Amino acid sequence: MEYKTLKKRTLMIFAFIFILLYGFININISLKANNIPTTEFLPVGINYINESNIIYRPVRGTNNCTIETVKPMKVKSETSYGFYLYYKDQGVISEFTVKGYNSEGEYIQTIENTILDSTQNRKFLVGSDVKYISFKGTIIKNDGASIVLSNIKNNYFMIEYNDNKDFYSYTAYELEYKGPDYSEYSISDGTARYVTYMSSPISVTDLNKLVIACDNYDGIITNEIEIVNNKYSPLNKAGIYPVDYYISDSAGNEAELVLNVQVIDDVAPYIMGTKKYTTNQLEKLSVEDIKNTLTATDNNDGDITDEIGIYEDNYTGNEENLGLYEVIYFVEDAAGNFSSFTVTIEVLYKDIELPVFSGKFNYEIKNTETLSIDTILSNITVTDNVDGDLKGSVNIIYDDFTMNVGKIGKYTITLEACDTASNKVEQNIIINIVDGTPPIFIFNTKKIYVSIDEKDLNTDTIIHYLVKTNNFNQSDTYEVIEDEYTENKNTLGVYQVVYRTNDTETRVLVNVVEDLYDTDKDQNIFEKIWSFFKNLFIAIAEFFRRLFR
Repeated sequence: MEYKTLKKRTLMIFAFIFILLYGFININISLKANNIPTTEFLPVGINYINESNIIYRPVRGTNNCTIETVKPMKVKSETSYGFYLYYKDQGVISEFTVKGYNSEGEYIQTIENTILDSTQNRKFLVGSDVKYISFKGTIIKNDGASIVLSNIKNNYFMIEYNDNKDFYSYTAYELEYKGPDYSEYSISDGTARYVTYMSSPISVTDLNKLVIACDNYDGIITNEIEIVNNKYSPLNKAGIYPVDYYISDSAGNEAELVLNVQVIDDVAPYIMGTKKYTTNQLEKLSVEDIKNTLTATDNNDGDITDEIGIYEDNYTGNEENLGLYEVIYFVEDAAGNFSSFTVTIEVLYKDIELPVFSGKFNYEIKNTETLSIDTILSNITVTDNVDGDLKGSVNIIYDDFTMNVGKIGKYTITLEACDTASNKVEQNIIINIVDGTPPIFIFNTKKIYVSIDEKDLNTDTIIHYLVKTNNFNQSDTYEVIEDEYTENKNTLGVYQVVYRTNDTETRVLVNVVEDLYDTDKDQNIFEKIWSFFKNLFIAIAEFFRRLFR
């Protein structure tokens, strides 16, 4: 009894199998792998039919038989397969049915198959959800044929379908069933290791799906697996975390597996901070000061700000040079994951130079002359080292000249110019108005009429008097631009005549009064004196009124 139990325990092959996504160590296939159900593995060769998984049933009294799978066999998803009767001239496949199963071994669909040739060999496509298939076929032997229908190994073949290759060109050795392919699996002897990475850690659910339990008598008993200890979580830091599995078959045979999940830190640290700075040639930045504004965190090491260094620096030495420069900072965590952070520094030119006025800033004119603002502005220029000509942007911010035109004295016009950098400059224009009013002639109209033979005194005659008194040059040409006198020469009062000669304007005030020297027999000496001074005061008062008007 003890021998039988020991034999059963020895024959019982129990394995936890892990799909090699990242790699395993301690691969051990010493546990009599041939006793593990081959339906769980892809074959090493091209032929999928293992005669130990096929049931042959002859049909009594006929040359027919049926063949069918004992357990569903593992296949590749989204792959076309062909089922063939090797001796094409000695029989045909009259019926053929294929069923598909999911990863849990549950039936999900009947797969359609098509006839390939006269032997009625079949072709079918496995869908994306299908992980296992089973089939059942009816084979009819031709009369007189020498084929032995029960010879599973040599008569029937299922291979991956290839449009470019004829099935009958394969050799007998190529079509021989080679057993299960263990290349994608690890058969554990009690311990195993699985590697995952912190950038995309495997979930506990997906990890458990990788564990398969097989028994040589009970078959797949994965659903019976128990997790007795689990130290792994996708949120774990780098390290090795054991997950303990336990299983027992129907005979009470037990097995345990310790799966050491190794979490590798492949996540680079993260540097945070300002990525772009703008400065100028006067306000220099320090790469160390910028570094002190950065922070660095790591998913495994936490705060590693103190580990930040400078990898490349194109700014230092170019603080006063216009352009765009990069400083690359870096940090490395304990696992050697490297992260960089590029800061861009743009150096601009800061304009601090004032615009410059040039031209004529001082004027001296007579009170009888005119000077316009346009003339003053036309005689100045304003230039800026960046903006160039700023004459069009000149503003008048102070002006006490315009309201005092014709008044003797010194007056100021203040101009202002501003460049695009808001640098402002002011310039004073000084206008000195001097006395330029010629003497006033007072004419006795009655005596003039007499003295000039009863002819009217006109503007040309006035010029003759101005020449005699040296107010005009006889050679100068002139024109009358304003004349109040001509229409009022017979009316008492003071009237203005304005002459222009060359670029100078001269105002002449003509006072029309009564004869200051007429001896009226009806007046005594006191009345004559009173009349003289009265007219004199009238003339003087009118002169000043006109002067300050």
